[in-house]
Amino acid sequence: MTNLVHISAALAHAAWLREESRGSHVRTDFPERDDAHWRARLVLRRASADGVLTHTIHPVPPATLEAHQ
Repeated sequence: MTNLVHISAALAHAAWLREESRGSHVRTDFPERDDAHWRARLVLRRASADGVLTHTIHPVPPATLEAHQ
């Protein structure tokens, strides 16, 4: 059960960070898709035992996207 709480917190944090709407992730305050800023992987890590989540953003190279279309 503890793992579910940690995963839920990370998921909510990632959704809060992503300032756009994409697929099933819809935000009324950011209704449009924003490829210029959010065509990226958002990686969350628990920095320490105190529960603080840190994040890094890794852009997805265009060649990766074209290969899957």
